[in-house]
Amino acid sequence: MRRLFHLVLAAAIHVVLIAALLAPAVKSAEAQTRTTTVVQLGEALCHSLGCTACHAKELNVQAPDLHGLFNRNVTLSDGRTVRADEAYLRKSILEPREVVVAGFEPIMPSYRDVVTDEQVDDLLAYLKSLSPEPRQPNERPRRRRSGAD
Repeated sequence: MRRLFHLVLAAAIHVVLIAALLAPAVKSAEAQTRTTTVVQLGEALCHSLGCTACHAKELNVQAPDLHGLFNRNVTLSDGRTVRADEAYLRKSILEPREVVVAGFEPIMPSYRDVVTDEQVDDLLAYLKSLSPEPRQPNERPRRRRSGAD
């Protein structure tokens, strides 16, 4: 009887250890699935809203190409250069006439009353996926210390 108890206890410990070892892999797979789903939702929304009619890679005439745009520097029609980060892209979707890219006409309509915040997040996820590799915005350059410091 005592031997049976020890076998059951050992088996239970093995199950707990296996579950603990597999938990990070399962969470990672779940996160990957959610990310893919958000990107797919953003892509579908991009097509259904007609964004690709002007922003198609081949058409770079009416609107800027969206491929590789995320975290790239963009020169605006007012001469400013900004980073195409999430804040810029969100503003471009909701208030496009305030951040017109140099060389393009302000023809993009506002989607402020058309899409929800969640849908904007989906679009942002899709736009990020079009970049070869997600990059972090450049950090502020570190100042070199002079010998006097």
